[in-house]
Amino acid sequence: MPLPTLDDIRSYNPWLKGESFEVPSFKRPIYYEIERIVGKKFIIALTGLRRVGKTTLLKQLGNNLRGEKFFFSFEEDLFANYASLKHVVETFLEMSEKPTIFLDEIGRIKGWAGLLKKYHDLGKAKFIVSGSSALQITKGKESLAGRLMEYTLMPWQFEEFLALKGIVAKKISAKSIEKAYLQWDKIGETEITEFLKKGGFPELLDVQNETDIKKYIRASTIDKIVFEDIPHIFAVEDKDKLYDILCYVARESGNILLPSHLGQALEVSKDTVKKYLFYLKYAYLVELLPIEGSTIKSFRRPKKVYASCPSISYALSLDYDESRLVETAVFAKLNNESKELFFFRDAQKHEVDFTGKLVIESKWKNQITDADLKSLWYFMKKKRIKKAIVVSKHFEVKKKEDMLVYCLPLAFFLLLDLTEFKFK
Repeated sequence: MPLPTLDDIRSYNPWLKGESFEVPSFKRPIYYEIERIVGKKFIIALTGLRRVGKTTLLKQLGNNLRGEKFFFSFEEDLFANYASLKHVVETFLEMSEKPTIFLDEIGRIKGWAGLLKKYHDLGKAKFIVSGSSALQITKGKESLAGRLMEYTLMPWQFEEFLALKGIVAKKISAKSIEKAYLQWDKIGETEITEFLKKGGFPELLDVQNETDIKKYIRASTIDKIVFEDIPHIFAVEDKDKLYDILCYVARESGNILLPSHLGQALEVSKDTVKKYLFYLKYAYLVELLPIEGSTIKSFRRPKKVYASCPSISYALSLDYDESRLVETAVFAKLNNESKELFFFRDAQKHEVDFTGKLVIESKWKNQITDADLKSLWYFMKKKRIKKAIVVSKHFEVKKKEDMLVYCLPLAFFLLLDLTEFKFK
């Protein structure tokens, strides 16, 4: 098994020559959160979907860090092994005392946590690492108990996408929705459409051709995760079936998934469907939304499935279903900002898209009718909720008895600070 040569190691390290990595000047908000603890006693781990900026963030942190520092990536299969990791770390330690070592895609290496623990506990180095699977990093938590600080990079949020385009869009206060809407500088439909198609992937900022957008997301992210990353960690009996399940979720994002039904359609067992969904979730490609109720009920009953961001859904869809992409974008925002998120459904077929500490529906229509709000009014009255939000195409306030429903355009909603919105 070949080990990285000094030339291989040098090629990853412009810092050795007093130079910096060429990276965008724009920094995601999470950069500043992580920067505050760099140099502290913790091993820092970044996880998240492929191509959302983990490697860039590592390089940005390193560029701005004083002192001895080194970088290496285990993206290539050739070096994604324990022997190479050990060799790289020991080479860096021979070159410097107590450096900060940045290791990209370390989660692909079995046993990585034990090696880093050894040198961390000896005070030999500080480590900042990344991985594209939550499970890769989670597996290392036990041996790194009390030593690991983990950060998840979610797909890019709308305000980050706008900032990358040079559009300044501040968070909108939700203390007075009507006043905030009157003062809001409206975002064009072009920005919303672009965000739904490619907003999760910053490298696509200047790409306009739809075929190229889909091809990039599939090749750089989806195919690598399904056919390389997941099989590298788990025993996947049929990679094509794994891909088929992902395609189903992408094309049915926002719908309820019944593992037994999907299993019959794909000619696999429901247990295989559940297992593959677990793999896809921990690779940040799909998310599962439980039904509101007790823990036992939520565990046993069907769940809604979502692509992790609208761009994943768009890349694998056969047509452009804007309504589905909008609901996926709403879910992605809520999943990023809310720790308690469910959907509501009862025997009388009342259904509300998102519940928990908030109540939100996605109705991508020009005009919201009373019939559209039937289930929402029912749920609000049942739970004694005074205010709710419906994401639609136009602004409108609906009132019934002592309850208010704010119908908000998607762009306005995506910039809204929901922590200030009082639902009860």
